Amino acid sequence: MAKKEKEIYDSERIYDCLKQYISYYIEKTEKDAECKENLKNGEKGEDEKEPGDERTLNYEIMIKNISKGGIDSLGVFVDALIRIKDEQNEWVSIEQEILTQKELLLCFKDFRSSLPELYPILDRINNAFDVDKYYELSLSPNASIYGSILGNNSKKSPLKNDNIIYILEMFLEKEDYNRFSAWIKEILLFSTAKMVDGFQDYISERNSLREWIKEQILKNVNYREGMSQEFLSDLIDSFYKKDRIEKEKDQLKREKQEFIERIEELEKNLDELNKKQELKDKQIAEISLDLNKKESDFEKCKETLDDVFNRAIMLEKERDDLKENVLQRDEELLKKNNELEEANLKSSAMQSDLSLKNNELKKLKDDSNRIEKIAQSEIKKELIDGLNDQLFYLTLFYLDFMDNGKLNEENIELYSNTLNEIDDVFEKIGIKKIGLIDEAVKYDSAMYCTNDASVADGDSVIVKGFGWIVGDEVYIKAPVEKGE
Repeated sequence: MAKKEKEIYDSERIYDCLKQYISYYIEKTEKDAECKENLKNGEKGEDEKEPGDERTLNYEIMIKNISKGGIDSLGVFVDALIRIKDEQNEWVSIEQEILTQKELLLCFKDFRSSLPELYPILDRINNAFDVDKYYELSLSPNASIYGSILGNNSKKSPLKNDNIIYILEMFLEKEDYNRFSAWIKEILLFSTAKMVDGFQDYISERNSLREWIKEQILKNVNYREGMSQEFLSDLIDSFYKKDRIEKEKDQLKREKQEFIERIEELEKNLDELNKKQELKDKQIAEISLDLNKKESDFEKCKETLDDVFNRAIMLEKERDDLKENVLQRDEELLKKNNELEEANLKSSAMQSDLSLKNNELKKLKDDSNRIEKIAQSEIKKELIDGLNDQLFYLTLFYLDFMDNGKLNEENIELYSNTLNEIDDVFEKIGIKKIGLIDEAVKYDSAMYCTNDASVADGDSVIVKGFGWIVGDEVYIKAPVEKGE
């Protein structure tokens, strides 16, 4: 018996056995592919003993001994597998297949009852291999929270809440705050869309886990200390996001100002065109008056000619002079008529150009109003997305400190005024909060949301979070729970 236990912990023997099994595994994979090809071509393979049987038998015995030998022997096996990976990097996919075989996964699953002792082994595995789809091996949250789909389209179910809480406690014990924060963040941001099909019955359980985590953040100092760096990072991201929104807002203001300047320039051009049109109208009026005067003069000349005709014999020379004068005036009249026609053509062209400018001015004003309205709505929504969680937790901390008597009256008033001022600022820019924490209201599905399917419109419910109205749109509904 002592000899067998010694073999379990013999790292070199495990290394040699594992390496021989991998070489057999490669040979068997190639031979299976060849047999499938022969069967496809109608040929029957020979029934002979495979040369790798002894290697397979040794490997199976080793796995059984490891399952009996405990976590230490499992650690020796994993170290040997990582050693082979480092030596033969081209075998990494085969080593990963071996690591995720059913027998080994069962070993890891059985040993998870001693998770703190198993943690160093899992840490080495996660650093060496991609095992995110296997909750038995992975220290990442996705497979445990949402389930996973394997390469053969089979599915692995998520873990129960108790198992997840056990893992979180282990991270705190091992001071692995990065992984602890990653799991807490994934739970708080739980998305039903990421849940693997077939496991939707876990959604309500995950929602309960999320509420439990929120309670721990308020009550359990270890949880707050474990995730303080993660929250600090999120807060910094929120400030960066706010800064980006302000920059985009400034850019939109500059674009708006450019539109206004462009409109003013067009209006100025329009005024100049109107002045030119008035000047042309005045010139046309003056030409018309001059033409009327010329016509009157022509009549007078004609009367004079009649007199001269009666006195033709005596005043023939004067008549010739007057005739020449009339011809000259006719030429001037023709020239004035041509100028009048040219002025009419220019007036028509200017009128058409004025109409086009008016249309362009209207389109620019419409585009400016539409862009400003869309931009303001998007900025408000992004502002709510960035600050909703911070305002929620700030309110929870305030209520908790007030209920526990940790705040004096001056600080209570300061917190209350600060929260009220935030609400007033939001309302001034068109953002209105829906509900107050722990407020009893009548359920309205247009304003509130709940996971309790039994709640109907008009039922008494308790507000558990904030909702928001942006303009006339209910952007985020306030979460509620059924009241007593």
